[in-house]
Amino acid sequence: MRKNLMATMWLGIWFLIPGSVFASSAWWVMCDSCTSDTAFRHQALTAPGSYTPIYVTNRETNETRKYNRWTFLEDFDTGVTQWTEVVSADFPVAEKSVFEQAVEDATTIFVGLPRSNLTQFSGAGLRDSAVEEIAAGRLSSDFLSSLRNYVRTEDFFPSVDEISGEIGTTIGGLSSSLSVSPSGVRKFPLQVTVTFGDGSKIKITLSADASEWSEVAIFDADGNEIAVVLPSDGSGNATYDPRGNDGREFRFGGGEGAANAIRQLQRAVDGMLPPGTGGGGCFTYIGETGGTTCKQE
Repeated sequence: MRKNLMATMWLGIWFLIPGSVFASSAWWVMCDSCTSDTAFRHQALTAPGSYTPIYVTNRETNETRKYNRWTFLEDFDTGVTQWTEVVSADFPVAEKSVFEQAVEDATTIFVGLPRSNLTQFSGAGLRDSAVEEIAAGRLSSDFLSSLRNYVRTEDFFPSVDEISGEIGTTIGGLSSSLSVSPSGVRKFPLQVTVTFGDGSKIKITLSADASEWSEVAIFDADGNEIAVVLPSDGSGNATYDPRGNDGREFRFGGGEGAANAIRQLQRAVDGMLPPGTGGGGCFTYIGETGGTTCKQE
């Protein structure tokens, strides 16, 4: 038989109030397979801890639903039983749009930008040609750092902290329907193409958690891909491959900085090859001064 004891009611009331000391912040669940009301509600019901409200998002359809969750106690002859209920919560348009924008940004797979967009970040400097980013014989760490800052600033890697600030509610954490995730919303890597003033390009991919670079491709002003060797540590500091570029010619434009970078790169290439060997590639500067530099046989 059920006992309606006042003591039990007072014990349970703390669990009945959303935002109490037992539920001090919200939680965000990613459920890309959720399409029905039942599926969304189940994710809210089984979300970790005693958080409330619960936001449940299907990134594939960019749909987010908001629920309030209550936990309370009832006293039966057999003992005290804990119950949890979830109900749809008021979800203002402005608040909902924050989640929609975050998911849209996080599901962007390809993004392109001019190199000039990176000059706002420390160490990036002004570069007219991709050859300036590999002048030392490997892809510049300053370039990689500024590019990481750019994609974060443009919100391609939204976090729960950023969303919390925009909606005015602390989100205690994020999880998927299968596991807990530290803070990231992005599901797939982001491929970025940076285009320089002379038409040369650098394409590179950043992992979904923004921790590792991969798939580096560098192209000269005519669209010819330059062979590079990508390190296995995820740093993205791809190294120029003199053997892979043996017998090939690459053309770059831009300002005098590009011409100087070509000369610096050639010296770096010379240092990569054993004494007395040829090859390594030829570099033509297509600016006002012209000029070609090659490793001599």
